[in-house]
Amino acid sequence: MPVSTASSYSSASGHVATSVAANITNETEGLHDINEYNTSSPNSTISIDTHTYYNSTFYTDPKDAMKFWVDLSQHSKTITNEMLSNSHRRAVTVHLNFTFPFYGHSLTNVTIATGGFCFVGETVHSSLAATQYIAPLMANFDTSMNKSSVIQYMDNGTALVVQWNNVMLQNDTKHRFSFQATMFNTGDIVFVYKDIPIQISEIPDTQHPVKVGISDAYVIESSLLSKQLNDVNEIITLYLLFLEFIRRKTIYEYHRIDFKKFKISNRTAIYFTPLQTPNEHQKSEQHTSQQLHYKTDLNTEKKSSGDKAGLISVLVVVALALGVSMWVYYAYKNPQSSSGQFLIKYRPSQWRWGGSEARYTAASIHM
Repeated sequence: MPVSTASSYSSASGHVATSVAANITNETEGLHDINEYNTSSPNSTISIDTHTYYNSTFYTDPKDAMKFWVDLSQHSKTITNEMLSNSHRRAVTVHLNFTFPFYGHSLTNVTIATGGFCFVGETVHSSLAATQYIAPLMANFDTSMNKSSVIQYMDNGTALVVQWNNVMLQNDTKHRFSFQATMFNTGDIVFVYKDIPIQISEIPDTQHPVKVGISDAYVIESSLLSKQLNDVNEIITLYLLFLEFIRRKTIYEYHRIDFKKFKISNRTAIYFTPLQTPNEHQKSEQHTSQQLHYKTDLNTEKKSSGDKAGLISVLVVVALALGVSMWVYYAYKNPQSSSGQFLIKYRPSQWRWGGSEARYTAASIHM
């Protein structure tokens, strides 16, 4: 399997970070921070309905929980990733042999990180741990501290099992964690915890975020001028300015389920089930198709007026673009003017982006 190097990324502890490559904006519309539940019996099952995208079930009965544990040593397709098993803050992207539905998106790639989580976004950006993750236990794990620490995965064509086995927190050689995350082609997700030596609340998050749960976001692309105006006397032409653009992706997190406050311990499990089944999805598509068919005649009648509105919109956009271009041209030619001083003050070279503490190096694996 050839490995190709991809972009590096970083994450901020407990916060959403920003970078030039990808701006992560924390505008979570549906945050479900699951509070700690007390049960009358130590061996019980708790079901949580999020009422939005997923239903969640927390298994505290060891017999029930360990039914979801997959013994990877018994499967010939199990792969031990040598790089992930001997590194710190590294990640690889694995191509799936099936389609994995996640928040309604059909995924064919999953990025496995040493930090106890899988990134499921299409763009490997500089704030990997911020959002778009499946995290059985995201923390500052360092597999280079011990040879027994390994990260394995197995894809049988219908499910992907990822296991962090005997992993240790950096600067902590006393405690070892073993847990799994399984993603099914049905969209179901299960976290199984075999060895959790300390409470989740005791894991430090000063150098790396600590999270348990799932998150998704959507991406908006825009352009930023990359020309740096170090000296207005060195400005060549306005044409060169508009030629130098960089693409910027702004990532908005819209939903997150957080189980960090739960009493996760040895031999427990969390099961996520998508609210919409494939049959319901098909019915929804049929219903939408009928609605579109019903509205066809009405849309045809409005087509003429819609074309006129579209033409007016295009003319307005062109006029605005022309106005901005003329203003920029004037500001460049007259740096002593208020417009020129404004452009110099807020030139792209003066823009700053949020920093971060945890940096990863990502690689892509093509199977």
